[in-house]
Amino acid sequence: MLGRARKSNAHRRGEGRGSPKLSRADVMADWTVADAKAKFSELLEKACLHGPQTITRHGRPAAVVVSPEEWANKKQRSGSLVEFFARSPLRGSGLKVRRSKDGIRPVRL
Repeated sequence: MLGRARKSNAHRRGEGRGSPKLSRADVMADWTVADAKAKFSELLEKACLHGPQTITRHGRPAAVVVSPEEWANKKQRSGSLVEFFARSPLRGSGLKVRRSKDGIRPVRL
């Protein structure tokens, strides 16, 4: 293979002149378990470049493959519960929540 030019992957990354427009099917695809197994490298590449890829079993979603960056963003906390309530638009509205004094509800086990 000496003397042959190495092919660029720029077209896969959407770089360069005349980058193709991606359809929804290219961006977020549904894969059967069999297709995901057979084309695992392609599945990973699409997840990293184009977003979440859903794997279905018997026509129902079974798993979603996402890039490490997207996973890190999803699992990162955006604040504590105290901060959530402090940012509430109802804070300072004068809303009074009254607790019921009816006692314990019967629970059937």
